[in-house]
Amino acid sequence: MFVDGTVETGTGYVTIPYLDKDMGVGEPNWTSEDFANITTKANSNNITMHVHAMGDAGVHFAINAFITAGKKE
Repeated sequence: MFVDGTVETGTGYVTIPYLDKDMGVGEPNWTSEDFANITTKANSNNITMHVHAMGDAGVHFAINAFITAGKKE
């Protein structure tokens, strides 16, 4: 699952806007609701998810989806 792009291209989802880009903070590839729903389905089927998240906001986005989906660890 790709949460965002890469920081080098300005597509990583970050909390502080890129200084040398006109792209702002990047954006996630999913809505929070969709990503949490996919995570919930994966959890209920004992599927381990592999998540790509480069920016700090992207990492928080993924963690929040795991929490919303009821992941305990």
